[in-house]
Amino acid sequence: MGQEIYYISLIILFVNLILFFYIEKLSKISGILDKPDQKLKIHKYSISNFGGIFFFLSFLIYFVFLSLSYLYEVNFLNKSALLIFLISSTLIYLLGIFDDKYNVNYITKFIIFAIILIFLVFSDNQLKIEYLRFTFTDKQFHLGNYSIIFSVFCIIVFINAFNLFDGINLQCGFYYLILSLSLFFIAKSTFFLLMIIPTIFFLILNFKNKVFLGDNGTLLLSFFISYFVIKFYNLKIISSDQIFILMLLPGIDMLRLFFKRLLNRQNPFKGDRNHLHHYLSTKYGIYISNVIIQSLILIPIILHFGFNLETPILVILSIFVYSMLIYFHKYKNEK
Repeated sequence: MGQEIYYISLIILFVNLILFFYIEKLSKISGILDKPDQKLKIHKYSISNFGGIFFFLSFLIYFVFLSLSYLYEVNFLNKSALLIFLISSTLIYLLGIFDDKYNVNYITKFIIFAIILIFLVFSDNQLKIEYLRFTFTDKQFHLGNYSIIFSVFCIIVFINAFNLFDGINLQCGFYYLILSLSLFFIAKSTFFLLMIIPTIFFLILNFKNKVFLGDNGTLLLSFFISYFVIKFYNLKIISSDQIFILMLLPGIDMLRLFFKRLLNRQNPFKGDRNHLHHYLSTKYGIYISNVIIQSLILIPIILHFGFNLETPILVILSIFVYSMLIYFHKYKNEK
């Protein structure tokens, strides 16, 4: 397996190097560009929205190479599961591309998502969350007939949270890097280690304000994370509350905004500039904001997986720090 991974990594590196130099031309040819509107999109000129291509081609190389090399018979991806995963991932990526180009209605996207995910969960028993397990209790909660609905719901919620989290440069790229490294250390899966390659190439271009992830990137990456996290959960590699720690900050921010929009009788799916990252970037700039946000993500992960601090304590502390940041922003604005 070691030699195969070496060749795969070289191919992924080569493909990403080509994309690195030609991504802007590809974006102009395909029309996958993010155009400023001076409301939600305040950049001065059109920027490539094709960031997901780095990850899509990299994962395609990895899994196709493994399937051709007859190395797919690992404990969480047999031949049929791999085929279904490839089809589902490709459909979700294409949906993101279509959305970036034609701005698909959110209801239409939700319906298409639901169809793809229901098909996926029905086709792969390892994606059905039948029990909820936590590290701080020996009790297990059986979901029974609600397992498929709950599984699809969890994937959609995280995909939506990840998509909303993509608001300033570097934020989602670094978050995905943290998740990839965390899942590599948790599950020892080489896939997540190799996915660092496209992440670095993307982050360099994103830092230079030349490429955004776009919906094609956020939908694909959040689907990857959701898919493998559920697989690892059903293999008892990770527990429910540990998953919650990994996805805590985007989840808190999404819930706050959803409730706030509903209370104000606004569309909960309509974008705005009321996210934590918008508040922080307005005051401190993008780079300091990223340091603060990535610290809020990384510190609970280190404290839990490195020092065994219990999840409820970390959740309470994270919500407290998050609330204080929101409060001080509003307090200073009111003054």
